Amino acid sequence: MEILFYLLISVMVMLVCLSVAALGVSTRLETGLLSAATPLSASVNKLARRSVVRYARRNLSTNVIFGVVVAILIFFSSLMATVRGSIEDTARYESGADIRVRSAYDMPQSLLESLAATPGVSDAAGVGPPLEVELGALVGPSSERGTLYAADARLASASYLSRADFHQGGPEAFDLGNGSVVLSRALATALDVEMGGVVSAGREGRRSLLTVAAVLNSLPGFPYEVSQTGRVSDGRQAAFVSFEQHRYLSNDSATARRYSSIFLRVSEGRSPERVGEDVVARLGDQEGVRVSVTQTNVRSVVEATSFLDVIFSAVLIGMMMVAVFSLMSNLYASIKEREFELGVLRAVGFRRSQLLLYLLLEGLAVALGAVLLGVLVGLAVGYIMVWFIGLLSVIGLRFVLPWSVMALALVAAVASSALGVALTARYVTRRELIELIRRAE
Repeated sequence: MEILFYLLISVMVMLVCLSVAALGVSTRLETGLLSAATPLSASVNKLARRSVVRYARRNLSTNVIFGVVVAILIFFSSLMATVRGSIEDTARYESGADIRVRSAYDMPQSLLESLAATPGVSDAAGVGPPLEVELGALVGPSSERGTLYAADARLASASYLSRADFHQGGPEAFDLGNGSVVLSRALATALDVEMGGVVSAGREGRRSLLTVAAVLNSLPGFPYEVSQTGRVSDGRQAAFVSFEQHRYLSNDSATARRYSSIFLRVSEGRSPERVGEDVVARLGDQEGVRVSVTQTNVRSVVEATSFLDVIFSAVLIGMMMVAVFSLMSNLYASIKEREFELGVLRAVGFRRSQLLLYLLLEGLAVALGAVLLGVLVGLAVGYIMVWFIGLLSVIGLRFVLPWSVMALALVAAVASSALGVALTARYVTRRELIELIRRAE
């Protein structure tokens, strides 16, 4: 219900913005478009510009109606395109790698080595089980509860981790030494430390001083532990250390590494789904183990939401028909009311082809002006809506321009205005001169 409320508010905002824009800039925008076309229509361009100014009030309704329809289309298209574009990002960010193996129980190092030997796997790395610790700044009273993970040095090459995920530092920081730590940005902010600073990590009487090797903006595979928004309230904020440091703080005497998650990168040119099947076969019937293939997850989500494309396409076609009908009706009424004026122009020497060009220029200017206003308002409101939704999500959303819908709106405006003007103007210009100026009697 909240989303519907926000959508309704967005539509109302678009209507208000377009009405204000139509009153303030539509006539100037239309005359500007006509001025740009002067080299192609020198003989009638000045007449078309004067006509646009004279009939500004009549054109206002067309600007608002056609512009609102275009703005709504652009708005919803940008939301849909953003959702579509974010599906793969979300799936990649959730899984963290081409293939991820999770287990409710600790997985031995021998299992990682076995999975790394799977045909088609180019790299493998693991993350140890979570450990709740107390983290504090070396200077100052601030301290925070955090979740500590042990990370393999090859995590950066086996997962989707990239330099864009770092606020300070880079992927090479995960080659962790025994005295270093990688912090989430929210945790670093809460502790008031930066890269190169020192923090203390303690648990049940054991304590270590660790140098901050890097600060993360985000981390694929850990959407709640290292949220892209950087807010502590979004979930448990995490820190990453070496396996040796993790064993010390957990008072674990085992020497072999144990993993809660294993990340696998698939070789270029190999099918992740086929390699995933081989990974499942190697795991056998191990209890509590779950294999996630990012490509399969993306396809499943796309198929599950495909019905939205059908609904949106039907709504898009219906709204474009309404907009086209409104535009053509306005152009028809405008030309029919000016039969006497057109007759006078013919009487003073204007050819039929010149009158047709004059009316076509005016119609195109009105249609393109409405489209431009609608696109600008729709994109602005859509961007704000995506930004607002992104604030409420732990997954960052990227705004996607709906190029195909913008192109469709432009083509529909040009085609409908050209067709409306051509049909009406042809009827008017073919009539005898005496019939056109009969109103003067």
